Amino acid sequence: MATNWFPDDQRALATALGSLSNPLGCIFGLALGPFFVFESDKDDHEAGKEHMRTFMLFCAVVGTLMSIPTLIFFREKPKYYPSKIAKNSMTKKKYSQVKDLKMLGRNCNYYLMVMTFMSLYGVYTCLGAVINNIVSPYGFTATDSSILGATFIVSGLIGSFYFSAMLDKQ
Repeated sequence: MATNWFPDDQRALATALGSLSNPLGCIFGLALGPFFVFESDKDDHEAGKEHMRTFMLFCAVVGTLMSIPTLIFFREKPKYYPSKIAKNSMTKKKYSQVKDLKMLGRNCNYYLMVMTFMSLYGVYTCLGAVINNIVSPYGFTATDSSILGATFIVSGLIGSFYFSAMLDKQ
């Protein structure tokens, strides 16, 4: 997608922004959670369930509202192509997904990249799931662990933006 919509010197940054939308959503979830679910909900489980339902409904409404402009305003292809490669890729015959997957299957660099991203995503997911259990013995609250989790993700996002901008300059 980045090939068709962005010039050569902006593709890495565009790809980084697109791929980092999931962690950005996690930051909002971590930051907004303490405004809906409270420390007192540990003692009153029924109130905690109701607060959690409200939080999940809020997230669903926000996600739905944010996707509506995509359905309305996004086009299939750009009016003006940013490069000859983009124009050629959109005007030539359809590609074969099976052929491309076979080509990827023979590429060792692809496997190294997949293993790297799988490892990083595993660490990110596990730490996000257990951060409250890690910090609560030291007196930190659920709100504190949410802030720590959001800080962890923001640090990764800043690093990703920095390195993708450096790749675009190369």
